[in-house]
Parts: sequence; C-alpha cells; structure tokens
Amino acid sequence: MSPLISSDQREEYLNGRREKILDAALQAFQRNGFSATSVAEIASIAGIAKGTIYLYFESKEQIFSAILKERSFVPVLANLVDDNQTIDVTLRIIAENFMKHIEKYIPLIKMVITDGIRFPDCAEQVYQESILQSNLILADYLERQSKSGKIRPLTNPFLTAKAIIGMMMYHVLTQEIMGGKNIYHIAQEDWIEEVIRVFHNSLCPEINERLS
Repeated sequence: MSPLISSDQREEYLNGRREKILDAALQAFQRNGFSATSVAEIASIAGIAKGTIYLYFESKEQIFSAILKERSFVPVLANLVDDNQTIDVTLRIIAENFMKHIEKYIPLIKMVITDGIRFPDCAEQVYQESILQSNLILADYLERQSKSGKIRPLTNPFLTAKAIIGMMMYHVLTQEIMGGKNIYHIAQEDWIEEVIRVFHNSLCPEINERLS
C-alpha cells in the first residue's frame, strides 16, 4: 500500500481484506467441514498469501470464532428486539429474519452438525458464541417486556426464549436439513404464524384474561 493514502483508506482496505478472509473461510468450511479446512486453503480462496491471514487471525479456530460472532444471527437479533413494538410484531420480525438468515447458512449448519459429533469442542463453540447468545438476547427482551407489564410474568425468561428459538430452528432442521419439505411440506409463513399464535396467546395478559 502507498504510504500516501489516508488512515481512513488504510482502515477500509484492512477491514475489506479481513472480510475477504472471513468470506473465504466460510466458503471453505461449508464445502469441506471445519476439520478438513486448512489455513492454506482459506488463503487460496481469498487470493492472498497464507502469511497474510496470520496478520488478522492467529488460527483457523479464531477465524471460525469471528464468523460465529459476526455472521451468526446474534448481531442481527440484537438489532431486532424492540421494546416499543408489541410482542407479536417483534416476534414476527425476529422469526422472518431468522428464517432468511438461517437459509443463507444451511451448509454451515450441516457442517456444525457433522463436525460437532466428531469434534465436540467445535459444537461447544457454536453453542457458546451463537445459540446461547441468541437465547440471552431474547431472554433479556422478554424479561423487560414482562417487568413493564406488556406480557405476563415469566418464571424463567431464558427457557421461554429457548422455546421460541427452538421452534424456529426445528422448522429449519426438519424441513431444510432432513428433507421434510419433500415429504410433508410446511410453508415457512405458516410455521411463523403458528409460532406467533402459540407464544402470543401464552404471553399476552389480555389473551389470558379472556381465556380464564
């Protein structure tokens, strides 16, 4: 790089190259699995020298960790929880964006399932940095909604959040990964409607009062 470029241009260049490494790693992981992917292969896909990767990441594991933190649903979810919206509107927005996001990374999910059996450390990392964080973000939102009286009091907001995300993930696993859509197809929008109905009826005080 020219020493005459501005610091902003340099930062943009470095960030762009870092993103290129993550894109290449994601492509390699989805194609070969985590264990079979080497740093050299990631460098080859990215079109850079292997040594350049080590200027950004210490190891393949660190690259994978960055993908989980930056490309998972966690940062997306953090921007979707809205205390000013009704619970059904927020859940619908979360569900629709979750489905779109997950569909984009189906090969990566398959990789995690396959490699997770043989390499439990990989599975634990996915749980810690992606699944658990998503559950915690949604649980915090539900707890705030509960304390403000917008939904009923919750005994364990974390378990409620886990159930909501679990229902959405179940649809992805059964329909997309296990081939359920070819056997007994359930439209994504129908599943989202069911998720909203189940949890709206359970969480909203006015619904509970009418049913009592």
